[in-house]
Amino acid sequence: MTTAIVKTSKFAAVDSLWTDIFHNAVETETRKYIYSSNDELFIFSGDHFPILLEQAQLLGIVTEDEYYRFYDLLDKNDVFGCLIIEASTGHHLADEGYIFEWNAGIAHTGSGGKFASDFYYYAKRYKYTSIHGCNIEGALRYAFYWDKCSGEPIRKRIWGRRSFDNTEPVGLEYRKFLEQEINNFFRGAKMDNILRSAMRTSPTPNGAKVSLEEAKNRLQRRKARLSKKKT
Repeated sequence: MTTAIVKTSKFAAVDSLWTDIFHNAVETETRKYIYSSNDELFIFSGDHFPILLEQAQLLGIVTEDEYYRFYDLLDKNDVFGCLIIEASTGHHLADEGYIFEWNAGIAHTGSGGKFASDFYYYAKRYKYTSIHGCNIEGALRYAFYWDKCSGEPIRKRIWGRRSFDNTEPVGLEYRKFLEQEINNFFRGAKMDNILRSAMRTSPTPNGAKVSLEEAKNRLQRRKARLSKKKT
């Protein structure tokens, strides 16, 4: 459903598989991560519509007023989780109100996150190297074994001396795709409709349900942080 792990200033990794409510694989262009205009990497877990809307807000595809109005249309049973990383340093920004979990110094989200973080921790503790040659990759593949709704391809970024990055920036085509999705699902929606996600990545079992109040709080904290960063 989703496997995402982050070790601050070291690495970030996420799977790419989306599934429907019956856990069947779904083909979609929607990514589980994006780079914001402030050069921050956001990795998501949860249901399709909250993730879609968050990406659109981060990229300026929806206004602040639209963001709040559309958020209020979401099914209150949808869930949402997120990890934020400074792209230049790999530093994990953990204080913005997004839901994730910690395990042995590794932040994780998604139904496979605990499996992956366990693997990485014990591999390091017992000086084990995965047959894949990389314990980050080994951790996600271990999670895939236990969580059949997480899967290929793996996107990862490593900071430091042995840097690596196979994530993709947000290009024009992806922006167009997001805008089309927003137009299709949100801008054409009636205000008395509840928008229920048909696709999900599924966060951890105690992932947070969507909340307009929490969305407002997150956005205000982000604006305050970015304003402080500029000074």
